[in-house]
Amino acid sequence: MANNFPDYTLLPATAHRWFLEVKRLDHSLSDGDAAQAVNYANNQGAEWAVFTNGRKWLIYNVRLP
Repeated sequence: MANNFPDYTLLPATAHRWFLEVKRLDHSLSDGDAAQAVNYANNQGAEWAVFTNGRKWLIYNVRLP
């Protein structure tokens, strides 16, 4: 984890913020990478986190178990 901020924040000034973590197109998505996106959302009180390499998109609602 290079920093404590997501690559992109969508709708940042609203209660409906989404955090987007983006990896290279040839990057294989891993659980650790997904955890990075979810942690950003949890730490900032956002409900949604998205993790993608451009080919595959994983969307997480961090309030669901």
